Amino acid sequence: MNRLEAAITAVRAGGAEILSHNPDTARVMMKSGESDVVTSADLASDAAVTKVLSESLPGDVVVSEESDAQTRKQLYESDFTGWVIDPLDGTNAFRDRMNYSGVSVGYIENGEPVVGAVYDPYRDELVAAERGRGARLNDRVMKVGQRLTFDKSTRVAFSNTYRDGGTRESIERHLRLPVVPWTICLGSSVLIARDIVAGRIDLYHHNGLSPWDNAAMFLIILEAGGKITGVNGEPVTWTTDSLVMGNTALVDEFVKLTAPVAV
Repeated sequence: MNRLEAAITAVRAGGAEILSHNPDTARVMMKSGESDVVTSADLASDAAVTKVLSESLPGDVVVSEESDAQTRKQLYESDFTGWVIDPLDGTNAFRDRMNYSGVSVGYIENGEPVVGAVYDPYRDELVAAERGRGARLNDRVMKVGQRLTFDKSTRVAFSNTYRDGGTRESIERHLRLPVVPWTICLGSSVLIARDIVAGRIDLYHHNGLSPWDNAAMFLIILEAGGKITGVNGEPVTWTTDSLVMGNTALVDEFVKLTAPVAV
């Protein structure tokens, strides 16, 4: 099994675990705060994804959002090589029965994403990418949308964040646009990336992302012809925590229109 096949098999296995858990009865454990939690569904998905990757490619390093802090530190090493898992992105959406949670698996080689897969178990949609070979959604080649300007029908998304003041910061940035677009706030960054390549969302900006959020979606957006920068237009990597992504024209325009006013 090659790494793309392993990633696809793994996210489907994680998705099956999510669907098998009842949000009303899933065990909930605190992480960093009241809204940052892990559930028994997260842990079951994590175990299923890890099992597929470890059995398919036993020599590969596997790091998950649910790994201990010391293990996760290696993700920030410039030459990191291995798998990066987000077993249930959108835990609060899962708990609230919003049916907007996904599984993400990315393979990083010498600090660069080379394989990524994201699965939405509720819609049975799987988007996957391999470096230099484009992005596909359920075997259809996908490209980011081509909307060139912001207007009231432009679909712009952001997410709540656990970082103090992070959500307010996103809202304030959002409101610097001269025309308030169709505003979307969703709880799974990896499914938002899926929706960008599917043409359902035009642009996404967010603070407080983690490497396990970015490992697959970073590659998927780029392979679908999109652009990713920091929220002020600065260069980024897959470990950067504040990003804006979409097509090149909208990303550049967003950065220009929302840049902080110099005082």
